[in-house]
Amino acid sequence: MDMMMKKELEVMLIPTVQQVIGPIVENLIRTVVIHTVKQDIGPMVEDLIRKVVKEEIPSALEKFLACHNRENLCNRNSNETTASRPRGLELKFLDEVSDSVLTGKEIKGKEGTHIKVALVDNVTGLPVDSGPEASAEVEILVLEAGHDNNADNLCLKDFNNSIVRENDKTKPHFPKPVHVNLEQGIGVLSNVRLGHDSRWMKSCKCRLGARVVDKFDGSSVKEAWTESFMVLDSRCKLYEKRHPPSLTDDVWRLDHIGKDGAPCKRLHEANVTKVKEFLFLLSIDPQKLQQILGAGAKKWKGTVDHARECIIDDRNMHVYCSSSSESKNGVVFDVVGQLKGVLRNGQFVPIESAYEAEKAEAKKLLASAFENRKAITLFEDETSFLHQFPCISNDSNATNSAQLDSPDDCNRSIIGNIDRHDPTQPGTSSQGISPSVDCSNIFSYLGLGESPIHSSNLDPYLEYYGLTLSNDVNLSETDHIESHYDQRSIAGSNRFLAVAAVAFMTRRLLFRIRERVASFGDSQVQKRQRHH
Repeated sequence: MDMMMKKELEVMLIPTVQQVIGPIVENLIRTVVIHTVKQDIGPMVEDLIRKVVKEEIPSALEKFLACHNRENLCNRNSNETTASRPRGLELKFLDEVSDSVLTGKEIKGKEGTHIKVALVDNVTGLPVDSGPEASAEVEILVLEAGHDNNADNLCLKDFNNSIVRENDKTKPHFPKPVHVNLEQGIGVLSNVRLGHDSRWMKSCKCRLGARVVDKFDGSSVKEAWTESFMVLDSRCKLYEKRHPPSLTDDVWRLDHIGKDGAPCKRLHEANVTKVKEFLFLLSIDPQKLQQILGAGAKKWKGTVDHARECIIDDRNMHVYCSSSSESKNGVVFDVVGQLKGVLRNGQFVPIESAYEAEKAEAKKLLASAFENRKAITLFEDETSFLHQFPCISNDSNATNSAQLDSPDDCNRSIIGNIDRHDPTQPGTSSQGISPSVDCSNIFSYLGLGESPIHSSNLDPYLEYYGLTLSNDVNLSETDHIESHYDQRSIAGSNRFLAVAAVAFMTRRLLFRIRERVASFGDSQVQKRQRHH
């Protein structure tokens, strides 16, 4: 029983002691400990710390000073090493050379500007604009491109081995040494040209190189070189073929015609010196032109095809008149001999409206015009040409042709005209005979314009009848016939001759007209077929 009460009492008192006495005891212990440390342990520890500090500070200070002195020595040595080391500089081309360069022509950059070379610091990459290096003298050299097109892969050994020597005339070279003086670290390549030997030079790839001539203490300068570029002999450009050629190009610009070659000389002897003259002769006489060239079928075709690439931008009208027509009859063509039309009695007739005989005569006149070019009259445009030579409309030609559909109608028209001017009637003078038998009136009824008596194409029978009739008419107009009986006799004979001539001419002309109408109809059918 006592034990149980004792345990219960402990259970009740322990929490009370912890809550009431615990803080008091804790504060008491803290006070005692602090007092003990201050009074007893503090002085003892303080003396110990002072002793340790006195012993360690000199040693630490010695170590610090030794390290500082060693660091200063390293910095001093580093500065001395840097000062004694050469300054790193390099030359650099600021512009790339154009992709192709012609010998004898100034070398320029890709943008057409002058090429610049600069001396730069290889650390900062900026041009050296002060000091003796900024005004250094730089030598420009020609280098072989080599197999490696990458300029970054070159080294000094490659640079020296790639220099094209001045005595090597088979390769692109400078006619004389080229030097550039830098200004504030930059120099300009002005009027620098590559030369070639008298022998033909093949196209090849090269580079430009640059190296400093002067030597500088404490500085080393690295050489510079450009990307590779193609060098062409300028004579290749002078003799090149042009696609397309122009009308005024020399004839040797055409394929398979060499300058000063045998075909070229033969063409010059035939007065064919320009492409336009080549096309002219090709138009009027291709067989003669091929014979002059003396080329085989393949080369002939190549030359002709090249010539036909030419753009015909000449709008001039060319006129050539026959020597016997006094500028009334002739041929009209363009600069390369293509027929535009013919001149008939001072009027322009388009080639599609011309008669077959006129077309044949026009081709002959074209050949004559080629041989007599000084006699060709030039008109700047079609307007000025038509102002001097009016155009005959196709409608009027068609109307005149329609009047000759029936031979009976034609005969009645002509003979009726003669009957209306009967010279046998009293009071009719000799002048009345003229309109009844005038050949020009007859041919105007036939729709043929001027009488063929004055044409070189008149066949002998027509010419005979026409001249006979004309002579009789002239006699009747100039002679004064006293006797009325004689007048009637002459008039009757004239009328007989007129009727005979008209009958013969009508048959002949109707035959020709039918041929022309048939050919015209065929041409119209062909045009419709082409349109469809």
